[in-house]
Amino acid sequence: MSKTFKILLFTLSIFFMSLSFIFIPLFVFAQEQSGGTGQVPARVEVKIENPFSLGNNLSDLITKVLEKVIMPIGGTIVVLMIIWSGFLFVKARGNDEKLKEARKSLTHAVIGAAILLGAVAIATAVENTINALK
Repeated sequence: MSKTFKILLFTLSIFFMSLSFIFIPLFVFAQEQSGGTGQVPARVEVKIENPFSLGNNLSDLITKVLEKVIMPIGGTIVVLMIIWSGFLFVKARGNDEKLKEARKSLTHAVIGAAILLGAVAIATAVENTINALK
């Protein structure tokens, strides 16, 4: 295939895909709501719950941010880094330089996990101290 033909084929495929994103929703028919009235309610209420619903003080905010944001994201990153380190160990196949890199990666992942757990321990200690002073 010539380069011009490839470019033309790519352009046409992008064009038809964009057309499909525009026109397909026009032909999709949704199911009627329960009750069979066929009427759409005039107002739909959406309720978003407050993720920091325990209270309005600083210690509760720090606890919720640690539990709901930092721990899930940090824990996922630590697990992925440990898996990546294992992959590097397998990929090294006895090569000393690559084994050194894999050990370094695993060490950094374990240090990251320790920092994450240390942050939780420090936050818990500070929270308990603040609650004891109240």
